[in-house]
Amino acid sequence: MKQQEKETLKAIEDFKNIIDSSWKTGRYILSTDKVEQLRVLITKALQDTIKDTEERVIGEVEKVNRVEVIDHTKNVEDGGGRVYTKWEDELDVKLDIQDEGRTLKIFINKLKRK
Repeated sequence: MKQQEKETLKAIEDFKNIIDSSWKTGRYILSTDKVEQLRVLITKALQDTIKDTEERVIGEVEKVNRVEVIDHTKNVEDGGGRVYTKWEDELDVKLDIQDEGRTLKIFINKLKRK
């Protein structure tokens, strides 16, 4: 476990203990400093998680050499199912999300030799 994750989990545990204590005593003793510290740690943990996820996804996409588009809007008899298939050992596949997140474009090229 990364140090940042440990710090975030500790901050969350501290926060939980403060809330539990507040419920028992009826007094809310969460200082502005503590709230800000928790906000910073949790924001950082979320940013790290997003970055790690992006890196894993990019790493997986770089290995792709097969593309299939499956249409589930129709039955197979009516033209649904696999509507596009491209399998080659040397494909370069890039994904791009455009139009304010509404369009997924898939770019397929021959892999360029280095």
